Amino acid sequence: MAIPRFELAAGVVDGVNLIFTTPTPYLAGSVAVFLNGQLKRADFMDGWAETSPTLGTITLGMPPEPASNGNPDDVVQVFYLEAGTPPLPETEVTPLRATIRISQDIFGQLQESAPLLGAVLDAEAGLVARLLVEEGFGGSIEPLDVLRGTIGDC
Repeated sequence: MAIPRFELAAGVVDGVNLIFTTPTPYLAGSVAVFLNGQLKRADFMDGWAETSPTLGTITLGMPPEPASNGNPDDVVQVFYLEAGTPPLPETEVTPLRATIRISQDIFGQLQESAPLLGAVLDAEAGLVARLLVEEGFGGSIEPLDVLRGTIGDC
């Protein structure tokens, strides 16, 4: 598994320098750059580009500013996945069909359910449950305390 890193980038903060490096080589496509704690978008004019993953270099779109008027130097930080460790394998994910119910603890518990396609009937007792459609889950079955509505021909 690739090792995630969040590091200070090395480079001169002088209002001119655009080249900064990570302490170790990075996995191409895994970089996120922060200037003074704010995430920079690579596709903006003042963004950045991955220059050389094997050397750990990135090129900023605008140079960070040195200390002035009592303000400290700009700080360039980089989040990246360290090169040399394999990325997570691509896997096929099976959709989870479940409902989350609150249990006695505050975290709740996950209860698996198959897709629901109708009402639950008991021939002797009549209708004993109803189908509740829940967005994103497909529904759940909850017991009825009181029958509401009308009963049609079965």
